Amino acid sequence: MTQQYVPLRGEHPAHRAAMNRRASFRYGCPPATPTQVSLVAEPGEPVRGWAVDLSTKGIGIYLPGPLETGAFGIVRIKSADSKRTYELAAHVAHSSLQANGEWLVGFAFVKYLEETDLDELL
Repeated sequence: MTQQYVPLRGEHPAHRAAMNRRASFRYGCPPATPTQVSLVAEPGEPVRGWAVDLSTKGIGIYLPGPLETGAFGIVRIKSADSKRTYELAAHVAHSSLQANGEWLVGFAFVKYLEETDLDELL
């Protein structure tokens, strides 16, 4: 499912371009899509979270705490039919505290997903 943009009444079209600077479309993940994140620099138990959105270039995950921007890790996520587990190398792009107390952590993939893989995950 793609997120659609509905302009506000009287909004200038250039305002939309300024708001949407993403290089690729993000798709909402199915509800309760579990993930695990293992940081290379911090061996130990993986951090469990919930995928929020996904694109060919990255993923947004709700985690219990922030991660350092630039940290390198492996994101594990199962396909929608749970037959395949993807292990995706990624760097932390940002960590943002949410109103519910969770952290939205954005990851940029080292190697972009193929469209077929993206379809399998959604």
